[in-house]
Amino acid sequence: MRIAAGSALILFLLSAGAAAAASADQAPRLDAARMEALVKEQIVLVRAGRLKDALRSLDRRIAMQKTPLERADLLEAFGAELYRAEASLDQRATIETALDYLARAAMAYRLVLGNDHPELATALVRQAEMERLLRPQEPGLSADVAYETAYRIRATKLGPRSFVTLSTLIPMAQLKALPSRAKGNPDKIEDAATLLHQVIEATAGSSDVGARALHADALEALQALDSGSGGRSVAGRRSQSLPRGAAKTCDAAWPDDVMLF
Repeated sequence: MRIAAGSALILFLLSAGAAAAASADQAPRLDAARMEALVKEQIVLVRAGRLKDALRSLDRRIAMQKTPLERADLLEAFGAELYRAEASLDQRATIETALDYLARAAMAYRLVLGNDHPELATALVRQAEMERLLRPQEPGLSADVAYETAYRIRATKLGPRSFVTLSTLIPMAQLKALPSRAKGNPDKIEDAATLLHQVIEATAGSSDVGARALHADALEALQALDSGSGGRSVAGRRSQSLPRGAAKTCDAAWPDDVMLF
């Protein structure tokens, strides 16, 4: 199965922070343009092959910030922009560095903004996407936790039928259906199909561009499930408002809060 149902979905997930923040009556601070501007000098160094210099420059920049939130933003922006600058698995060390910064940013947002803020959800999704890019066949369990936590936050804050919330279900389904997760269990494949059906049903007939893109990506992911199930049609379970385990509180997702910035 492919890592994502299409490049449009990855871009949607990576830029969903602005939409999520706006929906929660927060000023959207970290759209793509702002992230690029925040770490422009450091990414120039990366593209020149000077990653160590870029990291030292970022450390100095972080130390100059007046608030923890500004420091968290820099961590997040650098992780995302570092991937964009070196978006190739041939540069594995660089991508692992990007994942480390995204993970630190997610921890920082959790500490600064709390356990249920949409910006934390977006940071967790970015972290999980990077983990899947690095280890597509067997991502770390942190990816599962990150997606499920992000979904709970978004469903609570933005509503279960928000496009941003629904966008989280597609990679969650793909992760559940991986051979390393499903281990041939048809019930687990059916659980994954259920999540995709939620997206398909919620976006059916919509004229919104984002909804149509989500609908197409969910259909493609469902077809991939069908083709990977030996020709057996995967129907999924209908009328399931939350993924299994999503009723847990967000506070339990990350038990070890460590100051990393």
